[in-house]
Formats: sequence, C-alpha cells, structure tokens
Amino acid sequence: MKSFYETEESLTFDISTLPELSEEDKKYAQQPEQIEFIRGFMLASSVGKYHWFGQMGFSLQYAGKGEFRCIFLVNHPEIEYCMALVNHSVEYAGGHIVLEPYTIVVPFVEPDESVAAPPAKEEYYGMEVA
Repeated sequence: MKSFYETEESLTFDISTLPELSEEDKKYAQQPEQIEFIRGFMLASSVGKYHWFGQMGFSLQYAGKGEFRCIFLVNHPEIEYCMALVNHSVEYAGGHIVLEPYTIVVPFVEPDESVAAPPAKEEYYGMEVA
C-alpha cells in the first residue's frame, strides 16, 4: 500500500503507512544531534516556527504541546523514508507529527537537466578605489 494516495479532492498522505525502519535507521534517528534539534524545536518559544527539510522534501511547523504539523510534502517514494526517520526522532523526543488537514502534498517534478544553471556571479574582494 502506498503512503501517498489521491482522492477526488486532493492528494493526501497517511503517516500510519510509513516504511519500517531498520535498527540502524532507528539508531541514526535517535542520535543526540537529531534529538537535540527536535527538542530545540519543541521549546515554547518555537511555537509557530517552521523548518524546511529541503533535502528531505517536507517542512514541519511546531504547534506546541509536542505537535508538529507537516505543512508541505513532496510526493516521492524517498520522502516516505525521510519522513519515517524524522517521525521516529520526533516520537523519541516525546512529540508527534500531524498531517491532516495541514499538509499540502505537491507532485515531484524531475529536475530538467537540459536547463543550464544561471551563471555564477563574479565577486571581487579587495580594496575599492574611488
């Protein structure tokens, strides 16, 4: 069963169908750096703040009382694995991730390799002469 599914109204994601993590994956998700980041995100002063997990394809917003709202999610199979890792870290730190009705699931768009990246801006360092 796929975690991502389409309904007549929208594309949705069901967190209960995340892939099983290996013991090695769980150890990674429980590393002190991972848990420290999540606990820092769970501070009362972080309510309303969000973090874009760019390389993972989703963003989370902290709503308080351990609740993280997924507000943006890219529809791609690898994202399920990334979400499972972060979900494990969040649960290990005492929180939980909520999807509906907050998550906007967007289709994955393959990067167009034929489009050239914009040229790098040349920067010069040194003394400016007037």
